[in-house]
Amino acid sequence: MKNDKLTTEQMELLIYEYLEKSSIVVVPRFNPMNGCRYKDETAVWGTRYETIVNHECDILSVSKKMYLREVEIKISVSDFKADLLKKHQHIDKNIRQFYYAIPYYILDNVKELVTENAGILVAKIYEKKNYKGEVISKKWIIEKIKSPKNNNLAKPIDDKKLNVIFRIGYLKYWFHRKRKEKEEKQKGWWN
Repeated sequence: MKNDKLTTEQMELLIYEYLEKSSIVVVPRFNPMNGCRYKDETAVWGTRYETIVNHECDILSVSKKMYLREVEIKISVSDFKADLLKKHQHIDKNIRQFYYAIPYYILDNVKELVTENAGILVAKIYEKKNYKGEVISKKWIIEKIKSPKNNNLAKPIDDKKLNVIFRIGYLKYWFHRKRKEKEEKQKGWWN
């Protein structure tokens, strides 16, 4: 591999690949502004608004049992330490499991800083070897090295919230495609 350093975007893709089989949906950069309206006769306007999460999540996934999981991506030690200064500390009544995802090359420097409740996912290079022990290929993989403690106060989300999460994922995909197309047009690819 030419480069043993990962970008945030590469980490997002690795995490997606790791979570996709155990999740209904996986969405990057999920914003706390997203939520749902519910009928509520006790509210002033007859409805109440509920957010899905109380802070931005690098990755938000919904497990097959409809629980929320958050993955916070940190690609450097300074990035990790800065995260520890955030007010919310990744505590949210709706999130059942919380993970830090980090590259192998910062693990030794941050492992002791990971909170008790957080899990750790590590991106590392997997080497495939032939029968002689020679490396024939390399690829990045995610390995879970610490399981998170479940937030037992978290409840499964309902279909309304699931639909919002799906919609946000759908919009992010198409926004990304449109931006890429615009970049390609500027380079002259479409002409």
